[in-house]
Amino acid sequence: MSKKNKNIQETTTINGTGVLIGIAVIVVIGFVFLIGSGNNNSADVKGASSSVVSTSGDKQVVEVTVSGGYSPRTINAKAGVPTIIRMKSDGAYGCERAFRIPSLGISKTLPASGNTDIEITSQNAGTSLRGTCSMGMYSFVINFN
Repeated sequence: MSKKNKNIQETTTINGTGVLIGIAVIVVIGFVFLIGSGNNNSADVKGASSSVVSTSGDKQVVEVTVSGGYSPRTINAKAGVPTIIRMKSDGAYGCERAFRIPSLGISKTLPASGNTDIEITSQNAGTSLRGTCSMGMYSFVINFN
């Protein structure tokens, strides 16, 4: 085999190995990203949270953290009580800052950091209010019981 053909064969083998290593790295990174993003709010999927609901005078306050989405994703609150939804932004960015509750016609631009209080009237038992970002990528539900 000539020296030129041997160099071409070695280069092809090195390039082929590099491509395989590159593909393996991409697959591993994709898997880690997929598993990591699946854990966002995973505790909220198991059951609704009522620990973020407190009372202030004759109103209840529902606290929702805005950071990489909304958390918790499911909240249980009392029906028949005027409610303040406190959106607690903590390094919020992107569409999560463009907050809406479509069924009530509420639309707010949230700050990157800080609290935004949204007062709503008392809701009937069985009502579910869905809060969402402007793109529908992030959401949460308040169930009134």
